Amino acid sequence: MPQIGLDKAHYASRTVASGNASVTFGTPVALPPAISANLTPNYATAELYGDDVITDDLSAFTYATIDLNTRDLAPKDLVDLFGLRRGSKGEVVYSGEDVSAEVALGFRSLKSPGTNYRYYWFRRVKFTLPASAWNTKGDSITFNTPTISGKAMPDIVPDAAGKHQWEFHLDDDDTTTGASTQIAGWFTAVPTVTF
Repeated sequence: MPQIGLDKAHYASRTVASGNASVTFGTPVALPPAISANLTPNYATAELYGDDVITDDLSAFTYATIDLNTRDLAPKDLVDLFGLRRGSKGEVVYSGEDVSAEVALGFRSLKSPGTNYRYYWFRRVKFTLPASAWNTKGDSITFNTPTISGKAMPDIVPDAAGKHQWEFHLDDDDTTTGASTQIAGWFTAVPTVTF
């Protein structure tokens, strides 16, 4: 079904164990109200020609570009997402050595006709600082809101099948056993996917 909404954007910290043995996630943190999200998958491709035709065609997912526009970014979000620091009086301090953190990103999208949702998590996302713009007030009001861009990458830790997950979603009208329980805790902890 077509999707007609976006809300409840959250992020969660990621901790990868020594030797990439496992990954754990922190408690999800709500972002300010989400305005838009755009996802563009990227693939590495290769073609092998023989006898003047393509004999082999291969494409492999590498990462997805994700752009998230929110109403604002709180100081805590700036620290958690971009590795910034807080001064003793609460200042948010930017440094040349700041390194963005890898986080999980989740949200939900209302489906047409407006009675059910599709819930998303991206397991490994790294954002870059948003561009800034300021405008003087004139005859009309212009809202300036931050858009953070990042990469949604395959998880460095493979699942039990040896696959490197990067995204999963679940519809709240899915009748699969356990789906409703998974949805109920979607934003209290990054869900675990088993097969």
